[in-house]
Amino acid sequence: IRMDSLFVAGRTAGDTIAFGMERFSVRGEGDMLKMHAKANAMLATRLTGRMRIPVEIGSSFRFPERDFSGVDIQELDASVASVPVKGSASLRFLTDRMSVKGGVEIPECNVQEVMDKFVKRYIPDLEGISTDAVIALKIDCDGDYVYAEKSLPSINASISIPDSKVRLEGIDNPISMRMEASASTSDGKLGAYINQMNAECRGLELK
Repeated sequence: IRMDSLFVAGRTAGDTIAFGMERFSVRGEGDMLKMHAKANAMLATRLTGRMRIPVEIGSSFRFPERDFSGVDIQELDASVASVPVKGSASLRFLTDRMSVKGGVEIPECNVQEVMDKFVKRYIPDLEGISTDAVIALKIDCDGDYVYAEKSLPSINASISIPDSKVRLEGIDNPISMRMEASASTSDGKLGAYINQMNAECRGLELK
């Protein structure tokens, strides 16, 4: 299956949301299907102005059941607004629930790169900020999402920002910071925790 281009747009009184597919292909390889897509989501709102979100996705997947009531996704490799995403999952769609087992991670997101390529175009006030911070995020999921109860499966997530510096234009001394945070489910509810957070600059230290 190949698609060269597809463009879909929707408008409200003041906003426009559009999706432009530049390239899409699916091909068989053994019992797996290989997929690659490259697209742009485009938003034009009174709040943010014109915003373009580049998306590129590659993955291998298969349908283990003939009725397509499940899918196994392997080697998901994506980039969303310059943020790298990797993952894999096994999904089963049942009458009353969806069974999920898998994980997704952002192994290393360079904050400065994302700001330069994407964020600063739409938030000019960030132009005077620079940083060497790198964010790592990991989410693992194993269990059932029950439709009627809206209860979440078992989810464990962690986010890490190692020792890094933030510099503000016009201020000589940078801010040093690090953070470790986590999130997990209990009785179908998701809770988030900051395990460690340090920030310091001249004359101020926060722990």
